[in-house]
Amino acid sequence: MQLLYADFETFYSTEYSLRVMDPPSYILNDLFSFHCCGIAVNDDPGFILDQDQIERFFNSLDPDDVALVSHNAQFDASCLSWRLGWKPKIIIDTLSMSRTVLNNKLKRHDLDSVATYLGVAFQGKGNTLSQVRGMSRADIIANGLWDEYTSYCLADTLKCRAIFKKLAPSMPDDEFLLQDQILRMAVDPVLLADVTLLQQHRDEIRQRKELMFARAMLMGIETKTDLMSNARFASVLSNLGVDPPTKISPITGLRTFAFAKSDDSFQALREHDNPLIRDLVETRLGYKSTIEETRADRLLNIGNLHFPWHDEHCMPVALRCGAARTHRLGGDWKCNFQNLGRESTIRKALCAPPGHVLVAADAAQIEARLLAWYCGQQDLLELFRSGVDVYAAFASRLFGRPVTKDGEPKLRFLGKTAVLGCGYVCGVDKLILMVKALSALAGEILVLSWVEANDIIQGYRALNDKIVWKWGWLRDTAIPQLARGVMTKVEDGPITYGFNEVTGPSNLKMFYPGLAYKDGNWWYDDAGQPNKLYNGKLIENVIQFLGRMSTMQAARRLIPVTIELNARFVLQAHDQLVYSVPERHAELLGSHLHAEMTREPTWAPGLPLATTVECGPTYGQLERMH
Repeated sequence: MQLLYADFETFYSTEYSLRVMDPPSYILNDLFSFHCCGIAVNDDPGFILDQDQIERFFNSLDPDDVALVSHNAQFDASCLSWRLGWKPKIIIDTLSMSRTVLNNKLKRHDLDSVATYLGVAFQGKGNTLSQVRGMSRADIIANGLWDEYTSYCLADTLKCRAIFKKLAPSMPDDEFLLQDQILRMAVDPVLLADVTLLQQHRDEIRQRKELMFARAMLMGIETKTDLMSNARFASVLSNLGVDPPTKISPITGLRTFAFAKSDDSFQALREHDNPLIRDLVETRLGYKSTIEETRADRLLNIGNLHFPWHDEHCMPVALRCGAARTHRLGGDWKCNFQNLGRESTIRKALCAPPGHVLVAADAAQIEARLLAWYCGQQDLLELFRSGVDVYAAFASRLFGRPVTKDGEPKLRFLGKTAVLGCGYVCGVDKLILMVKALSALAGEILVLSWVEANDIIQGYRALNDKIVWKWGWLRDTAIPQLARGVMTKVEDGPITYGFNEVTGPSNLKMFYPGLAYKDGNWWYDDAGQPNKLYNGKLIENVIQFLGRMSTMQAARRLIPVTIELNARFVLQAHDQLVYSVPERHAELLGSHLHAEMTREPTWAPGLPLATTVECGPTYGQLERMH
């Protein structure tokens, strides 16, 4: 298989560019045009393809014999797929490689930033790209910029090759295959959008907001600016006899208005004696909540685009590799598929293609299970292994009397919160907020006193002595080891603590550059910003890191199965894998998913994993299979 390095230059203008448009809307716009393409095959000298040579060149290649390598391949490969119908056997993205291998060592992972960091000596773009803004190929030639323009394009291609060669030795082999699968979610989309449902959902949100504003006008709000502006909203509250709540800004250190959803003093006004105040606050919160509207509108626009080589109303899913220090994926293209609320209508608008269904597997309590395993908390592990109601069983131990889901749901809820939330050195104030937030999602707000929260924390720590011991070991041994500038390492199960880096079982790394002790705390350089490291944060990072390993290694093992069953990996969210599969193979794929998601990792002997497998026609209509 030949390595084909490519870099595309395309037409753009002030109004028509990726700065103001999502990639699908840009690539599928009538204004889209290839200007040229830089190409390098294996180690051969590079060359430029002119506008009219690009399609002919790629059609002359056998895609099954090509691994396409590009910096931001999600965009470049989408251009080839959506405009020319050409898809390589393997997609390799040096941008994703940089985020994976270098992670938070860099603030930016664009081509020039990565090349500079790695010492790849090629000339930068200068101001050439800004000079050709709004120019067609003919305009670029007429203005005498073509040679300069194409030389920069070719230089970018060679930079990409140099970056690939620098980073490839540090990239685990499985990551190449996983990233190819993830990139294809966007490049070769399978999910379809129910555009009718998306439009209905968006319109309903807008109607609700307009009704909210109409109601607010009865309470002294004259314009939408009055509602959205902190200063003007504060004035309206004052006129109604309420002192606007304030707080100290964590950014400026100055006092500012506390009008955010997370501000307890503002939330308290939802319970004000005056119903006008309650309504005004609800209106402000509801009108400011535009994320769901924006997302529905963006997905509706994408779903209505015409993808010439794909099904009508297809929905590319763009995910970002290496988005977090723990190597968990993140949302991309301003469409965060990682963060769709469970009750969001958008989930129901993400559909399997005709004749197919979606099959999803979600790792159950994986962080709590991994925490107990990593710390050697065998009694908690045994609860997970036995298949009992772990939360009720733990609550029974915590509160000293039998607790069941039906008999004492409040105590079981507190037991669940303790199991899932207290393992990362949780403090009293944090537990109070956690219980309040999680109980609100369940429909009944629980507010713990300081004493009640402290009793739960102390009870958790008394029952989990091995976890508490690990906290101390991380504080006294692991973190100092990360700062020790000598060639020593400390191995702890599947995790190795070295100098400024934590290495996991697949040889992926988490970085804590420049870690040093200052003013009573450990600080490290987090992509140019100082960040504090302590035992609670480190163990949370490690457990989420291992959770990512477990889930994505299952996805890697499933690749041969998906090929055999003509299934496609279409979405990944947190600890969940989602596949599209022909209906006749749904049960078989579900069985494979269950087997792989519950398989004991080779690096974690004795870890009892569990999963829930669901199936349905849309992402929002999944029903349990296993």
